[in-house]
Amino acid sequence: MDMAPYFLISPIIAGVIGLIIAVILYFRVKAQPSGNETMNRIAGYIREGSMAFLVREYKVLAVYCIVVAAALFYALGMSSAIWFTLGAFLSLFAGFVGMKAATFANVRTTQAAATSTKGNALLVALDGGAVMGLWGAGLGLIGLGALFYFFQSAKGL
Repeated sequence: MDMAPYFLISPIIAGVIGLIIAVILYFRVKAQPSGNETMNRIAGYIREGSMAFLVREYKVLAVYCIVVAAALFYALGMSSAIWFTLGAFLSLFAGFVGMKAATFANVRTTQAAATSTKGNALLVALDGGAVMGLWGAGLGLIGLGALFYFFQSAKGL
């Protein structure tokens, strides 16, 4: 029995499972109390500033990605340029989701620390951080799994 198809599809399945767990954790964090009006106002400023930072950073990275993709296209061909661009996009998307999760988790962790036990605050913080970790790893596994699947590079394993 040829196991190659299972090896090719397993990273994609693992990535999807990681994304599902990340979404569950994201909504678990968002379900926590977010504190009083002052805390929410400050959290809004932090969220607004971090999103402004990401937009500015992503504009710079877009130029870099275009230049590198063009160089890859010239040196290695279309498929390398496409997969580089897809990987860059998935990385940027992971950063965006991670920043959203972090800014939602910050105020909820503060509220949990103020009104509950340190252990509960730690769990809220860990859940918020796990969203970024699982989202990034999940997207990476899906991207690499798709690369192996479409080009069947795993045949040499």
